[in-house]
Amino acid sequence: MNTNEKILIWRCGDCKSVKFSNPWRHHLMDFCDCDCSGVDLELYGERRMGNVVELESIGGFFNELLECARLQGFDDFFVKIGEQEYITLECSMKIGDLQDEIIKHYISETYG
Repeated sequence: MNTNEKILIWRCGDCKSVKFSNPWRHHLMDFCDCDCSGVDLELYGERRMGNVVELESIGGFFNELLECARLQGFDDFFVKIGEQEYITLECSMKIGDLQDEIIKHYISETYG
């Protein structure tokens, strides 16, 4: 089964606001500024409503940010149980927020 590991950058055809949808934020409909258009992007599919104009799709980079945290020595972000290593919920939330901030910056620089 294919998964959607892309982040969708889109524009509302009505109010022209530029938004993004990230599949790592599950069950969340991202709405435009006028609330007439929205996208719920999941790993295994998506729902769209209103007048969504797809601008671009970029690769997700959550795993790259996770590896950077590991290389920077953020050991409290990881828990080892037996031979398996897991990330903490705090780590997942912080990296997800950082990824979103990078995307917001990219959108402001690219689409004004």
